[in-house]
Amino acid sequence: MAPRPSHLIVRNKYTGEPMAVPTSSIPQEIWPENWYDQPYWLHNPELQYLRPLMDDYLHNRELNPSQVKILATYFLDYACHIVIMGFLFGGGQEHVDLCLPYIRRLRALKEFAKTMEDLRTMIDVGMEYALDPI
Repeated sequence: MAPRPSHLIVRNKYTGEPMAVPTSSIPQEIWPENWYDQPYWLHNPELQYLRPLMDDYLHNRELNPSQVKILATYFLDYACHIVIMGFLFGGGQEHVDLCLPYIRRLRALKEFAKTMEDLRTMIDVGMEYALDPI
């Protein structure tokens, strides 16, 4: 598990300059379990362990419950990161309020995820909010 950093380094939307944003300023209900500089698995070397699992998932090859849990956690973390970006870059609390039901549903689904069908349900929920972690 990647621990919560004290700050996120983001680009100021007006100047483009890097700036530190304390993670304590981000609503806790949208914090991911794992914090990444780049949350998308294909572009983050830290997440390359997901490649064989994603390949199996995308080719509809059965995953065992522990593998399903790993992907379910990633799906949730990815969604949280995207909601955090929306919060930081203009959406504010209104964006959090809009997306919080989605995050709550994903958290509940992740807790009980054991099968490929559970992962498909998580993807379906994500698509309702136009967030696709694949």
